[in-house]
Amino acid sequence: MSGLVLDPLEYELTRAIYTRIPGLDFRGDEVAARVAPRYCNASINELRELDWRETTIIMPAITSKPIVNGLLVAVEGRSLSILRGMGLSPQVIVTDFDFEPNELIGYKGLVLGHAHGDNGPAFAKYAPLMERIIPTVQFWPHGCSILPPGFTDGDRAVYLAAYLGAEVIHVYGFKPGLVIKRDDAIKRAKLALASVFINRVARLTDVRIHQ
Repeated sequence: MSGLVLDPLEYELTRAIYTRIPGLDFRGDEVAARVAPRYCNASINELRELDWRETTIIMPAITSKPIVNGLLVAVEGRSLSILRGMGLSPQVIVTDFDFEPNELIGYKGLVLGHAHGDNGPAFAKYAPLMERIIPTVQFWPHGCSILPPGFTDGDRAVYLAAYLGAEVIHVYGFKPGLVIKRDDAIKRAKLALASVFINRVARLTDVRIHQ
């Protein structure tokens, strides 16, 4: 059984762009896409059944409490931690388990856990601990997994919301000029691409970036 491909052409375009980043190795993506469905313990239909019409996405650089409209999505365990401190509970987490992943243990909502060639050990460690996880991948999917366009957790979250039916997407904490996890050339290239890809999503639906 094949997985869910949200937009094959947009995926091919974004992949052709991000695989040009110097210093990254994408050879393990195909293997990761084959292994990831083994950890799936939720249905893709659960994701479709959520009301995505208005979606609020929280990224890790957020510094003040957001105005939440509609479905609340957090990017990485770091954003979940921040939201909990504000008394907010997201329904969905988008993560590749590399920014405060321990925060995700015991989380009751849906986790979209990303598997790629460079995070095999982290994915294998944390994916089995998730109460409800649907894997996302960045090579052609198999079984219970989703292939979205995009590259970083943040822009993948925006793509996912758009293709799952969002008419308005509110984004908080997206600051491509602010590096908060690590500061190197690769991270800065990723943030620059995230900005490009989010702007592409804005051609599909109403994307509003909030400070």
